[in-house]
Amino acid sequence: MGKRTFHLVDETSNKFWQVWTAGNELHTRYGRIGTDGKTTAKALGTSELAQAAMGKLISEKVGKGYVEVDEVEARTAPKKPIARVAAAPPPAKMDEEAFWDILSRLNWKKQGDDDKVLAPAVKVLSQMSKSDIEQFEILMAEKLFALDTREHARAVYKGEVDPDDGDQYISADDSLYTRCVMLVNGREAYENAVKDPTTMPQACEFESILYLGAKAYELKTGEELDVRTPVSYESFSNEEGWRPTAHTKSGWTNSERVPPGNRRPG
Repeated sequence: MGKRTFHLVDETSNKFWQVWTAGNELHTRYGRIGTDGKTTAKALGTSELAQAAMGKLISEKVGKGYVEVDEVEARTAPKKPIARVAAAPPPAKMDEEAFWDILSRLNWKKQGDDDKVLAPAVKVLSQMSKSDIEQFEILMAEKLFALDTREHARAVYKGEVDPDDGDQYISADDSLYTRCVMLVNGREAYENAVKDPTTMPQACEFESILYLGAKAYELKTGEELDVRTPVSYESFSNEEGWRPTAHTKSGWTNSERVPPGNRRPG
């Protein structure tokens, strides 16, 4: 199936998202307009499953304000400068307190428009130093990594998918976006979830928080954020957290049929 391209361009966003299928594989490419972006690939068992997953993703993106563009328009789309706007006084230095302070600036009165929800936090973070923004990204990765465990997934997919069954598919993206919810729910809720995985939400996601640091960095510098984090927030990266239990059985989701970035430990 041919590639379908979507853009999201407003006061704080200037990004694209592409999706296509190839047999039983679902491919996406996303990033800031004018860049090559990042590419992902998932094996979903059959071409029908891949196409169904593509349809679901398209619906989610359109719901967030993405607009489909044709191939010619996608290639020739001009870069839109992101307006620099005044921000509330930022924390003095990026540490644990500052991290949660930034997330407390989210404007939930604009719920339904993720970019407007993020905007106040983006403004404040953009007034901090480049190294502080990079440290924010590192802290976010560490916190999402801590929730990337078999027990947290067990709570998220209770009654739907068994993380111990290697033949039952868990979307790496869905797992990540669900973990993101615990960050935007605040420090207390997050720390409770670390200690007690059963407090994890079901059927909730907030992918957009992943782009807060990148938006702030671009607003500050006009450049793309590029920082290596000590751990990855991508799903199934926490090998210790996904250590097999006595009930774990292998299946196609932890075999070589699945790309390494989406392969579940088992």
